[in-house]
Amino acid sequence: MTEPSNAVLSEQISNLKSEYYAFKKQTNKDISRMEERLEETKELANQTKNLYSLVNNSMDHIKDSIKKMDGMMEEFISVVNDQNKKIDEFINSDKRMNNKKEMYISVLQVISGIIIAVLGMWGYGQM
Repeated sequence: MTEPSNAVLSEQISNLKSEYYAFKKQTNKDISRMEERLEETKELANQTKNLYSLVNNSMDHIKDSIKKMDGMMEEFISVVNDQNKKIDEFINSDKRMNNKKEMYISVLQVISGIIIAVLGMWGYGQM
């Protein structure tokens, strides 16, 4: 086998150098794109972290609000229960019966007063 000449070797070296520089240029472009995507990914991860924090804060606020509402509802239910007990006690008490009797007596007194007044006016001939 014969040895390649210097011109052929020089041509091969020149071709390899140009291929190397082209490859290096393409690799640098690829690295730049990858770095850009990495930065975008970092930014997206940061946004996701912020969103996650916001959601957690909102959930904590909702939990606190629900606890407050639960407490308010318990208070409201206890007030309603107390009022129901008082109403039941009044309905079943003697006071109610006495008040009812007193009301009937008052109504009867008014009606009898009207009847007496009408009879009296009729008796004196003013009607």
